[in-house]
Amino acid sequence: MRRMTTAVIMVAGVLAMSATVAGGGGGQTLTVNPTSGMPGDSFTVSGADCTPVLEMGVQGFAPAGNGPPIFMSTVNVTVQFPTPVSMTVTPDQESGEWSASFTVPAGTPPGTYDVTAECINEEPLSPDAVDAQDFTYAPGTVYTVQATPATAPAVPAPAGTEEPAPVPVPVAAAPASTG
Repeated sequence: MRRMTTAVIMVAGVLAMSATVAGGGGGQTLTVNPTSGMPGDSFTVSGADCTPVLEMGVQGFAPAGNGPPIFMSTVNVTVQFPTPVSMTVTPDQESGEWSASFTVPAGTPPGTYDVTAECINEEPLSPDAVDAQDFTYAPGTVYTVQATPATAPAVPAPAGTEEPAPVPVPVAAAPASTG
């Protein structure tokens, strides 16, 4: 009976540790730089803490020789323009830092658009091997598209107000020396 109680406590501890790691990602925030611009402008979305995590809550790593399988992380980033723009990037596998560059599509109307990102952990040979540690970055990050400044149409000058053309002025030539 004592072995069974110990086994149950160990399993409960492992499950609790796994749940802590799995739920730990929701508080990470995104950074957008710059936070606003016009159609055609570029901006960068960045974040951190997206590192490979094994099933039991132990961080994965890339072995130098023989070792456990390599686990990887990727980040899916989406900007919710009228036609959403998405990109998948690979974070630094040790620090978990990443960034993605976007360009505001031509014709995007002025407004505030949500920016979202999700950290996905996987083993390259078995993408479904790790999924409990995937997380979505905290909501609330936005990018603001500003109105394009209006340009004043060219207005022709009223008739009769044109500047007169310059009048050529004769220039006296200096006598040439023949001597």
